[in-house]
Amino acid sequence: MRAFIIRFAPEMNAGRDHFREEKEGFISMNSTIDMKTMEQAVYHAPLRLARQIYESAAYHLGEGHVGLAESLFRRALYMFEKYGESARYDAVVVMINLGMIKEDRCEYEAAEQMYHRAIMALDRSANNDDVNLARLRLQLWWRLGRINRVQGRHDRAEAFDRLASEMALT
Repeated sequence: MRAFIIRFAPEMNAGRDHFREEKEGFISMNSTIDMKTMEQAVYHAPLRLARQIYESAAYHLGEGHVGLAESLFRRALYMFEKYGESARYDAVVVMINLGMIKEDRCEYEAAEQMYHRAIMALDRSANNDDVNLARLRLQLWWRLGRINRVQGRHDRAEAFDRLASEMALT
């Protein structure tokens, strides 16, 4: 199998950005690419890939392949966190899934840490009026209450239950 190297080199021509595509073993081709389109493609491609990895993780979790699902969730989380603010909701959903995996394994401390990490991500959100983010926060408080109750920390469990109840009533 023969590998090819692709390089893009910007060239200015009549106010538009041109890119020369060079492929090893082939003649160069010219094409005109709008820089805004290029930036959007470069930015959104990793998020699209992260969402595909998330979908694959969810599928494997449903099939009972928990180890593989956890690995894929971690990979998706890394990409969501790396590529910005627009993926915060996705990152929180992945953190909840990872926390649920830990909770199912009775690894309560690790699950609690993951849930707290998700709450911190939600707290950094610019849009606190978003109903979906509020639902995620409510779910996290409920899960934290449950984990604390299982571990016999009933005072902390009640505090999280109160937070969840107050939020549900508003």
